[in-house]
Amino acid sequence: MNGSKEYFTLLIALLLTMLCSCGRNAKVMDEAERIVEQSPDSSLALLSTVDRYSLSKSDRARYGLLFTMAQDKSGVDVDMDTLIRQSYIYYKGEPETKYYGLSQYYMGKYYFLNDSTTQCEDCFRNVINNAKERGDVDLQCLALEKLSRSIVLSNTKQSIEYARQGVALYKTSKTRKLANIVFYTLNLAFSYAMDDQKDSAFAYLRQAKGMLNSKIDKVVIADVYYIYSGVYNYFDETDSALYYSCKALEVMHSDKLLISYAFCLQKSDSLEAAEKILRDCVKRCSNQQKYTLYMDLCKMSGKRLFDKQHSDDIDSLDKYTKMYMLDLYSYKGKYFEETINQGRQLERQENAVMVRNGVIFFIVVTVLLLSALVFVNHSKKKALHAQEIKYMQDQYEMELESQRKEKEYLEKEHHLLLESKNKQIALLKNGLFERLELAKKIKDAKGQSSHIVINDNDWNQLHSLLEGGEEYFVSKLKERYPSLSNDEIQMCMLIRIGLSNEDMANIYCITVNSMKRKLYSFKEKMGITDKDQSVRNVIQGL
Repeated sequence: MNGSKEYFTLLIALLLTMLCSCGRNAKVMDEAERIVEQSPDSSLALLSTVDRYSLSKSDRARYGLLFTMAQDKSGVDVDMDTLIRQSYIYYKGEPETKYYGLSQYYMGKYYFLNDSTTQCEDCFRNVINNAKERGDVDLQCLALEKLSRSIVLSNTKQSIEYARQGVALYKTSKTRKLANIVFYTLNLAFSYAMDDQKDSAFAYLRQAKGMLNSKIDKVVIADVYYIYSGVYNYFDETDSALYYSCKALEVMHSDKLLISYAFCLQKSDSLEAAEKILRDCVKRCSNQQKYTLYMDLCKMSGKRLFDKQHSDDIDSLDKYTKMYMLDLYSYKGKYFEETINQGRQLERQENAVMVRNGVIFFIVVTVLLLSALVFVNHSKKKALHAQEIKYMQDQYEMELESQRKEKEYLEKEHHLLLESKNKQIALLKNGLFERLELAKKIKDAKGQSSHIVINDNDWNQLHSLLEGGEEYFVSKLKERYPSLSNDEIQMCMLIRIGLSNEDMANIYCITVNSMKRKLYSFKEKMGITDKDQSVRNVIQGL
């Protein structure tokens, strides 16, 4: 039995350990989700501690969504859909949850970055409808902004409408931030610019600029000037574009702003300065960016057609075009390879989860069976113990009943023996009493009301009779009632032998009533408080 208990305890401990492991992953993801907005890098660090391949299907979908959110908020463009697609597919079946809207949003961003316009529009519209139903204003505004940007070249009027809705709606949000209002306003200005509505575009640009203050992040300020420069460039106002490009660089230094500045210099015919900036930037760029930059450099050096630099730029463009294409094919190959590996890993994971669930099921069934066996065994022992107790109780009650009957029988026998003995004693006493002189005197005086004289010899004979045949009557009387005088003891002796009040009145030469009063006075001396109890009854009961 002890071995069974140890095995049972071990199984319980193992089951709890497995459940705790599952619970730990859930807690880590809860914490990562809580801090993803304020500290996306910390959220990524937390999520990296989770064993993805031990997660259930639902937890895996949640993990993919949280990891994508943290990457996006850390400034990393999500150009691989391996993780987010799992979430996107899983949460399609749960449109009532917030995770549905988020998975649609980040899948839409993936399509947006990969120029899949139709797919990204569908995703963003799904986000808008879902967020509206759930009352999630912030997510609805994000989707409106992304939808506006995705169609800005194909449908400028609709792009403006979505951008305007995003600005108006975000101003009603309880958690609105000034930086985001600036950002949404810049998007509306850009949409107007793409629709060639110059006055409206600059009106919203001025509105965004007017919101800037010392508390706003310098990235936001730089973006305002960057958009200003881009819009001026679009409307061929080169000097203003160059001015705001310089203002953006004064706020923050980055390759994106340097390239924009070089583009403005190029349009203002400062080709040498623009070329110098681009050649400096090209050293730090990816192959895809180098391809784009060398296109611009070729245009600049093309004006010096027989210059050696132009020839070098043509060669570099060709080189990085090939490298870019190789990178692109490599990227696609890696993508498909990772997709295949991901499928295999998911299959292994599902098999592992099935094995784990099977083990858990086996453990639970085993624990339940052992619990049932322990319970049945305990119930049997309990029933047996109850039977033993009942048997012992029955035996005890039978023994008590036997003892009671035996006691009753003995008491009955004793009572009969006493009655017989008392009868014998009474007969003997009567026989002895009949022989006394006192008995003859009383017998002779019966019916004559004459005085009965009792001498010392008569008293001595009566004393001997009552002390012997009555089992020490006189001694017991003196012991119980020590306050009685000799005369009173003698009167008690007469009562004991059964003399009537008339006989006793003749002995003491008093009336019967006086004799009664005399006997009544004995009650106080003998301590008799019960009105119904007589002196005669007390004396006869000794």
